[in-house]
Amino acid sequence: MSRSFVEAGSRAPPTIRRVHFRRAILLFALILGLAALVAAVSPTRVTTGPTLAPRPSDTRSEPSTRELAFAAGSRKRVRRAREGEHVVVSVASEAGGVATIPRLGRTASVGPAAPARFDLLAPAPGRYDVMLAVRDTSEPVRVGSLVTRP
Repeated sequence: MSRSFVEAGSRAPPTIRRVHFRRAILLFALILGLAALVAAVSPTRVTTGPTLAPRPSDTRSEPSTRELAFAAGSRKRVRRAREGEHVVVSVASEAGGVATIPRLGRTASVGPAAPARFDLLAPAPGRYDVMLAVRDTSEPVRVGSLVTRP
């Protein structure tokens, strides 16, 4: 009564192709595990790039931003700024509509809780009208002027 390694009714013995495939998968898993271990243990590279020079100490401070506000219904205002100065022009209106600075080609919408804002560098010397077209009117009205000087 000798028994073979394969009993009757069980699956067929593995072929040589299956054995080679299993060995290849095992070898791949072993190499992948070793690579992960080496990566975890090895020190990281510290790349030293060019050292940035410190900012030169200057007696001048950073240029500040000036807020220039205009409102619908108020008397016409003239706001002044120097050429190249950073200004934020805001236009408020309770009725809403569209605010424009025609000579600069800038347009923004105005709402009751959200004024129009124009973030810009003051243009070349001159007078720049700030206009507001209220929602129910067809013609824009001047609510003020931005006057720049050198």
